[in-house]
Amino acid sequence: MPSLLPSLTELSLFRCTKLKSFPEGGLPSSIEKLKIALCDGIESPPEGGFPSNLKELHIWGCDKLVANRNNWGLGALPSLLSLRLESCKGVESFPEERLLPSSLNSLQLLYLRQLKSLDYKGLQHLSSLTELKLWGCTELHYLPEEGLPSSLEHLELWDCHHTLVQRCQEGGEDWPMISHIPKIKIH
Repeated sequence: MPSLLPSLTELSLFRCTKLKSFPEGGLPSSIEKLKIALCDGIESPPEGGFPSNLKELHIWGCDKLVANRNNWGLGALPSLLSLRLESCKGVESFPEERLLPSSLNSLQLLYLRQLKSLDYKGLQHLSSLTELKLWGCTELHYLPEEGLPSSLEHLELWDCHHTLVQRCQEGGEDWPMISHIPKIKIH
């Protein structure tokens, strides 16, 4: 496939329920935006890893693929700027140490209903991270006690556990570690 579509920059795979793997030879390195949605037959990343020029990755409802996230090799993608994980089951802690590249500036964790903790070791080296969105993470009760990356400029909590919401309000237990963030939205 890489040689057939050398100038492809965006690819969306949506409800490919019978798709079990990516094409032999992997995906074209020219891909900058990749969305994989409701393709639960896919268990592992493309052969050779995700495209080297990938800037945005959105994975929605792909439980088996997300379960194998330590094999994704995202840490080796210097162009990756945005990661969005949405409605994936089985994610209790995220991100694992060195899973994500330091180039990442946007991390969106949406409707990860089993997420119980943000792993500080996985966040601490994200020196370019400016945006963190946590939506519908109903089992997440607190932020890492060590804090969040100091580079954050935008933190958004929406439909999260009431304990987390209270802790992040002005005067709450987590407020001292997030009060430096210029834009905080709590819904």
